[in-house]
Amino acid sequence: MRSLPSREELLRKLDSLCAGTETRKQIAEWAMSIIDDDDVRVTDKVAWRVLEGLGAADLPAPDRDYLYTTEDFKAWETELLGD
Repeated sequence: MRSLPSREELLRKLDSLCAGTETRKQIAEWAMSIIDDDDVRVTDKVAWRVLEGLGAADLPAPDRDYLYTTEDFKAWETELLGD
């Protein structure tokens, strides 16, 4: 059974995304592989919500390139560090 990524792992992914060391597509595919796993147990609702957002990191928006911006990623980092 696969486990929900730790907050630390999610923070590393957000850092990679903001730094450009991983692409939005890479991050979204990684996140979706976990989200789509029916055996993953959700033990941290904040981590799960951030993971869901990362799963949509490469989605376009009607009025800009992407649905989520770097500001969103920074806000998710704050949430992960805050609880």
